[in-house]
Amino acid sequence: MTELYTAIYGPEGLRFSPREDRALLTALDEDAVPGYAVQAALGDEELLHCLVLRREEGPGGLFILEDDMDTLLAVVAESNLAYAESLNHFAEMVAQARYAADIYESKDEDGE
Repeated sequence: MTELYTAIYGPEGLRFSPREDRALLTALDEDAVPGYAVQAALGDEELLHCLVLRREEGPGGLFILEDDMDTLLAVVAESNLAYAESLNHFAEMVAQARYAADIYESKDEDGE
């Protein structure tokens, strides 16, 4: 089941708060989230990737984190600051996942 969160940026930095949003869950199931436009896809579709969407009217955006099997979570950023900080967070997360997988795969190829 997809987990939903709200990204909040405050004095303690970026944090994620659980979110209840049936309309968003329905939209995610239908692969169409009204009011948002796709900006980028980050990561590796066979490992861990993040679809980045920007709110069409107003500040903020949406991040959908998926692996090769399913949607793991969706995070709504309701401000531009939370959006920018979340973009940094998820870009680093998927890059680190790919880096770790590359190291693991390299060890397998080397016979270690």
